Order: sequence, then structure tokens, then C-alpha cells
Amino acid sequence: LGLKILGMSASKEPPITEDEIKGLIEQGAQVGVFGAVEQDMVEGVFRFNDRSINAIMTPRTEIEWLDANDTPEQLLKQIMDSSHSRFPVAQSSLDNVVGILNAKDVLEKFVTNTPFNLLDMVSKPIWVPENTPAMRMLEMVREGGTHEVMIVDEYGGLQGMATLFDILESIVGEIPSADESSESEIIIREDGSYLLDGLLPIDELKELLDVDQLPEEDKVGFQTVGGFVMNQIGSIPTAGQHFHLLNYRFEVMDMDDRRVDKVLLSKYNSPKAHKAEKE
Repeated sequence: LGLKILGMSASKEPPITEDEIKGLIEQGAQVGVFGAVEQDMVEGVFRFNDRSINAIMTPRTEIEWLDANDTPEQLLKQIMDSSHSRFPVAQSSLDNVVGILNAKDVLEKFVTNTPFNLLDMVSKPIWVPENTPAMRMLEMVREGGTHEVMIVDEYGGLQGMATLFDILESIVGEIPSADESSESEIIIREDGSYLLDGLLPIDELKELLDVDQLPEEDKVGFQTVGGFVMNQIGSIPTAGQHFHLLNYRFEVMDMDDRRVDKVLLSKYNSPKAHKAEKE
């Protein structure tokens, strides 16, 4: 499937491996055949092919949605104050999602002064399990003609929402909207440490640490840096809490309510420094 995105087709000759393709791209970048942006994009395709949908979704706590019980005036204000053009619509809470709304349809009703029922204007959402491969989501979106899917856990509870824009960002990197800052999910500080966003996908942390797997990753199934930090600490952390892994120090710098917002990752310069810090 990754080859399809890259525009490559399968042949009867011995298959080339993912590592071989990455090696060729890296060599091509070194001699100037490929630019850094092209190399990053190809690597992004392979990362996307390895991810499940809950690694690229917007978590439930971050979803901006419309309440079908709100007045038309309240709905209009929320739409006008938002940068989004499409919204999940629910009744009272996200436990009761009824569909996806194109904000343009509501605005047209206001412009023409036409009464409307929000529930009659929504399209049926696509529901998928949280362990669905991200590549499968891309296929479902293409087949279903919609831009969004709603992700549920094994008990049917809403966990998040993923869009075509999330797919694009998963491949090419974060794309700030006009009203967002361009702050990166990974900031390299002057002292060589890294300031990480809590929502940074866990596979990008593994690339940074140069490891194939993190402790308890298979057992727990965390998908973000914040989830990994919570698992290591064993509870909802507070700013200032820290732990050690490999030759690194992880420190919680900021919390957004119960969510880990920022994490400082520092590498020890020597084993002695690491030992002294632990003591």
C-alpha cells in the first residue's frame, strides 16, 4: 500500500524492501537527486503506512463540535468563530454524534433567512475501530466520499476523529492554519535539549531516540508522547515530574488539565552525569 502512494507498482521480480527504498532515497538526497523535503515526504509515507488511525486522529477532548440543541444564533457564532468548515454534530454530548455538517450549508440558510433543522442537514459519519490501519482509513474515505471518520473503542465510546487533513499532515508534517502559530511539535533548544508536544506521535519520538520500541509499547498501546509519559510515571503527572530512560531525562513542563502538554527531553553528556542525576 505504501508503494501505491509513491506511485510504484508491484512486479514479478524479487520485492524491494522498505529499508532498501529508504536507503536509496537517503543516498539520492546525499548526492542531490532528491531534496530534503522529498526525502521527508517519502519517509512520511512509510510512517503513515505503519500507523493505526488512533495515532493520527484528533482526540475526543480536542474535537470542536456543534450541539444540535443550541439555538441558530449560538450555532452561527460558533461557526463564525471557528477556522473549521466541517463539524461533527451531537445532541448534548459527543456520546451522541448524529452526523457531520458542512458549515457552508448553515451560512446559506442565514443569508437567505431560511429556517432550518440542523439534524436534516448532516451527513452520516463513518465509524471505525481505534486499531484500524491509517491506510485503511484512506481507502474508506475514497470509497465513501466523505472527509471524516469517527473512531471508537471496543466498547463503542468515541475516542476521536480523523480527517483527510490529518492524513496529509501525517505524511508531510504539521501544517498550521492561518490563525495558528507555526510552532513545531519538536523544538530544538540552544542547549541541545528538545521541547516535545504531548500529542507528538510516538513513532516520531522513537526516531528521535533511535529505538525500535519503547517500554510496554505493545502491552499498553500508547500513541503519543503524552501517553508514554503517563505510562512511565504511572499516574496523571504534574509539571516538574520527571523520569529517566536510556541516556535521556524526560520532564513534564506543562499540563493542559489532565493532558500532558509539553515535555522536555534532555540527553546526558556522560554516564557519570546520568548516574549523578539519578542519585
